[in-house]
Amino acid sequence: MKKILSLFLALLIISSGVISCISSARMPNYAAPLYNYKGKIYSDAYALIDMDDPNFQVIASKNLTKRKYPASLTKIVTAMVVLNNTKNLNKKTIVRRSTLNTLNNTGAQVANLKAGQKLTIEQLLYLTMVYSACDASRVLADAVGRNNLGFVKKMNAWVRSIGCKNTHFVNPDGLHHSKHYTTVYDLRLIVKEACKNKTFLTIATKPCYIFNKTKFLHTNKMLHKSRKYEYYKFARGIKTGYTSQANHCVITFSKNGAKKYLIIALGAPLVSVNKHIVNGVYMDAKKLFNWSYKRLRVNRIIKANQAYTNIPIEQGEGSKTLTLCFKTGVKKLLYGTYDKKKVLVRPINMPKSVSAPVKAGQKICNAQVYYNGVYVKTVPLITNKSVRYAR
Repeated sequence: MKKILSLFLALLIISSGVISCISSARMPNYAAPLYNYKGKIYSDAYALIDMDDPNFQVIASKNLTKRKYPASLTKIVTAMVVLNNTKNLNKKTIVRRSTLNTLNNTGAQVANLKAGQKLTIEQLLYLTMVYSACDASRVLADAVGRNNLGFVKKMNAWVRSIGCKNTHFVNPDGLHHSKHYTTVYDLRLIVKEACKNKTFLTIATKPCYIFNKTKFLHTNKMLHKSRKYEYYKFARGIKTGYTSQANHCVITFSKNGAKKYLIIALGAPLVSVNKHIVNGVYMDAKKLFNWSYKRLRVNRIIKANQAYTNIPIEQGEGSKTLTLCFKTGVKKLLYGTYDKKKVLVRPINMPKSVSAPVKAGQKICNAQVYYNGVYVKTVPLITNKSVRYAR
């Protein structure tokens, strides 16, 4: 009887058009690029990321794990350490002369803060993230870590706590130091965590900030219409960076309709566009964003309440079988044509039968959904109807 039942189930699963047992399916490495982008990229290292994927799936990349100098991209971590350690952003702190003196003769970008000046933590965060003011970031380090050394310890502890294994900081602003480095791989983890913080996103995407009657523009030139070659109407924040050793760097995202993509790009030179000298990192970002919106599509590979298979129901009134359906739909970002034959499903501990009574929408088990052999999502399998116990 058991052999007959097993055969019956196998036939039902096969007839549903979905394969349930997948020996070649693999769990994803979200940092592994989905596609091979073949266009010219000026940046020495980059990643194009699906920002709508909670795992920040990498779509295309180059030199993902190569150590790079982050320059002022460092300030993303500075902002996050401050936000994680400050309950009241309206709290004021005093600018120390000794802190300002640490930037003498460095050529660092500053907001010209004055010794003895009182600013709120929020004001300092905006100056740090929008204008990339190194004096603001060092005052924040004083306020949260008591001094540069104490703050940097917090920075390094935080990045380790989120999984960064090839990142080390020696200051809160990104001024060059041989032991101040990161990778695109680690920056992806940093931005993924930072984007969970609504306050961070509000600050990092503000196109300009007014402080003491002075208008400070965001250093990301993709945000400003006056920049003919760099402007990109879908661009949002987040941070730029430059030193002669790091070259030009940017982390920014675009939002076109409901779809968002993130770019992390490091080590780009200046390039000539129509006889104009332009920052190559912005050319890379625009090219990758345009390619994404033109070539990539979000496809629904499983519909909510779509039938998966039938299983026997024991002692059910008027029913001998029960249909299991997917509780929620499953979407996948695809390059090229959607092929339903590439959709594979692996039920997890699906019973050979169920016993009445059951309610419509009752969860029976979970199922892993794969596309082209790569895991996409786990979805509950539920009953399509209620069945009473046959008395």
